[in-house]
Amino acid sequence: MNKELLTELYLTDPNFILNYHGLKDKSLEFCVNDTWETIKNAESYVYDFGYFTKDNTLDIVPRLTGFFIKPEFRNKETFDLFKNEVNSKMPKYFMSCTHKDNTKVNNFLTKLGGKQFHNIENNTYYFIFKQENI
Repeated sequence: MNKELLTELYLTDPNFILNYHGLKDKSLEFCVNDTWETIKNAESYVYDFGYFTKDNTLDIVPRLTGFFIKPEFRNKETFDLFKNEVNSKMPKYFMSCTHKDNTKVNNFLTKLGGKQFHNIENNTYYFIFKQENI
């Protein structure tokens, strides 16, 4: 993964910043740089449908730090594939987090199996995942 690929992926969805990123009032370049700073040292898994990243250095529990699914792949089949890939690369316990107002991503992480916890101090939702069959 590199910043250029991240930019290309974001460009596939003209509504990505408004609907998914969380920094709705910022430019594409700003959002790419923001995401890149979060994922640049993480392990990247890139697929035809998009990517996800895993960081083992941020917390006690590894973190799903970033992900993107191209618009044409946002369907049940790709969701199942994405979930299987995440489960195969992540350990039994992992976490992720988003801003509390990032409703679409919060719903996606819940559907992925995360249990949601709200940190009132920084308006962040933390998601804890426990894979059942590992």
